Amino acid sequence: MAIKESIHPFEALTSLQGVADIVYFKEIDSTNTYAKKSKITPVTGVVVIVAKSQSAGRGQRSNTFYSSAVGGLWVSFVIRLDSIENHFVVNRALSLSIASVLKSHMPLAQVSIKWPNDIYCGSKKICGILLESVSIDPPVIVAGFGCNVNNGGSSFPKDLQTIVTSMVDETSVEFDVPTLLSEILQDFIRIRDDDQVQVHSRYKSLLYGMSREIEINDLQGVFDGVEADGRLRLMQGENVHLISSGSMRFTGSAA
Repeated sequence: MAIKESIHPFEALTSLQGVADIVYFKEIDSTNTYAKKSKITPVTGVVVIVAKSQSAGRGQRSNTFYSSAVGGLWVSFVIRLDSIENHFVVNRALSLSIASVLKSHMPLAQVSIKWPNDIYCGSKKICGILLESVSIDPPVIVAGFGCNVNNGGSSFPKDLQTIVTSMVDETSVEFDVPTLLSEILQDFIRIRDDDQVQVHSRYKSLLYGMSREIEINDLQGVFDGVEADGRLRLMQGENVHLISSGSMRFTGSAA
């Protein structure tokens, strides 16, 4: 059941430059699902859909994403694109903005980006990202993310407790969720419009698992980074495979 609220803790974000609208739900199945079904079409700026909790959050390749706990950031950005081929610009900017903001609040943590759409803290996942296109003209991309903030420890299902973490778990400090979203949103808008050569250099410097042995799409090799268009580089001896999508699994130990 979707419970929409007009007065909410994220209201102040509507005054930020580059923000077209904020839509807030106390509870919803999925912010991405709502954005796609509603076919929101911002003329300019970003429409932000945020929920206090989700009952059916979704991850990559239709996997479920745990996001029912209060205290996390469950958000979708709706962005108009000139061409859907430019979707990696959005992915890269969102990944960098989340990683940068988390690092600013957790300076001792090892925050990194796991291709194609996860943010890690050490060897544990702290945030997942899901980009989906909407079949309208001009094209719209829905960039959803779920970030564990003040939801941690025993609030995670038992099967996730050893592989995920949260900001409160890492720091023993609770954070103001609207402030974090404001910082991520402003950073995202700035990075998306920055020089993309420099942006990609920053993105590559934060990649998780560089030079490690991996398996993806039935191929095995060494993770050699990501191209400017978002394709993963897999090295097999002197041969390079460029991979557009897939689930990367590490098979070798970290150096």
